[in-house]
Amino acid sequence: MRHFDLEGALDIRSVPEIARQLLDHFQSGMGVLIATDRLEAVDASVVQLLLAARRQAAEAGVSIGLAEPIADALQRIVPEIGLDDPRGASGAADCTFLTVPLQAEVRDSR
Repeated sequence: MRHFDLEGALDIRSVPEIARQLLDHFQSGMGVLIATDRLEAVDASVVQLLLAARRQAAEAGVSIGLAEPIADALQRIVPEIGLDDPRGASGAADCTFLTVPLQAEVRDSR
């Protein structure tokens, strides 16, 4: 599993580069463990990207998850955009992906 860092303040301007980097990881056939502990701010477009990346990883047959600890900025935006309601369109699976860290051994260094 490869380690991927998200850090700083990320918004829609950050999405194309993050998407490109994640796609490169998926195409290599390696899973991705995303570190968010240095993430200061995030908007809904980054959350949408992370959810799309989860679907793409599943289609590519690779694993993806968020490393512990998950950034407060990410934890705060989940209810703000309505992803904490299991009755919503995305359901509990999206909320869990965004708020529960993946327990995984990272084999590659940063």
